[in-house]
Amino acid sequence: MDWSEMLREAGRQNRRVRIRFSYPSGSEKEVEYEREMEPYKIENGQLVAYSYYRGAFRTVDIDRIINVQLRPESFEPRRAVEL
Repeated sequence: MDWSEMLREAGRQNRRVRIRFSYPSGSEKEVEYEREMEPYKIENGQLVAYSYYRGAFRTVDIDRIINVQLRPESFEPRRAVEL
């Protein structure tokens, strides 16, 4: 599923999202992560977002996203939202 439109709408509304995504681990197995984030930009198939877990901006490949949940909390942008 393409989560791009939901992420764009969340960014335009300055709403937090909870994203579940997968990445390969050191072995051949995929590992799933769930993070609460602030969406800022989609570029070259990647979401650019601020991660509360890392306390920094991170990128997530859109095609690795499993689920997106729109959160009721809003955020004060740390930089320009380009969605």
